[in-house]
Amino acid sequence: VLLLLLLYSIILVLLIALFISDMLMKPLQTLLGATEMVNEGHFPQISYRADNELSQVVARFNEMTVGMHERRKLERFVSEEATRTIENEILLQREHTGERLRAAIVFVHIRGFDELCETLLPDQLIACLNLYFAAMEPVIRHNHGVIDKYIGDAIMVVFTDSGNDTQDSSAHACLAALAMLDCQKELALQLQAEKLPPMEIGVGIAIGEVIRGKIGAETGRKDFTVIGDVVNLAARLESLSRKQPTPSAMVSAEIVAECRSAFCFEKCGETSIKGKKDKQL
Repeated sequence: VLLLLLLYSIILVLLIALFISDMLMKPLQTLLGATEMVNEGHFPQISYRADNELSQVVARFNEMTVGMHERRKLERFVSEEATRTIENEILLQREHTGERLRAAIVFVHIRGFDELCETLLPDQLIACLNLYFAAMEPVIRHNHGVIDKYIGDAIMVVFTDSGNDTQDSSAHACLAALAMLDCQKELALQLQAEKLPPMEIGVGIAIGEVIRGKIGAETGRKDFTVIGDVVNLAARLESLSRKQPTPSAMVSAEIVAECRSAFCFEKCGETSIKGKKDKQL
């Protein structure tokens, strides 16, 4: 009798252990594995239904991963600088008020874009812009530029100094401009394959002190960007570059002074620029 009772007890313990394993241990192991996937940048969903507290934990985890996935999608519409600033504000628990820094500003624009808008259908125009942005963005990132914003067909890029080299931003801006001008050939082939018209770009580059921060209504929408005379100058130079016979980059005198030893520049003569009293070289 004692042996039978012992045997039944062992069987009962095994059944309870199996029950606990199925109800608790396996879901916990699945949840642990899912958290590792989140650390790797994936957003899994766990399928688990039971009338216990663990099912509530799993449900909250699924809600969290859905939210993280949606936020990851939204990050594509926010600049890297804005994302980093928001993260720092959360850590420091205070709002970023803005800062002065030295930066090279690059504006890129499609030459004759107004004419393209008149001749292309809306879906064709969107296809052109998507191919154009897809070609330019990797080049910008490769040369350490941060895309501040897209303004229609224009791209505004910010290059800041890194380390002890005070000419990082100007050199990287020039390298990015040359690479973007060079990638027009590949872009033309892609446009031709899609039976879309070719496009050419103009580039403007200026360097100096800018103010970086959140601009906008106190209780409404804000845009994290850089402002200042240098930004306006880069935009004006880009507009002037469209008047050149071939796609080119127009740069400020400060860029020439810093990069003369590394790049070849061609003088365009003195030019009047809106917002500037003196003519610019």
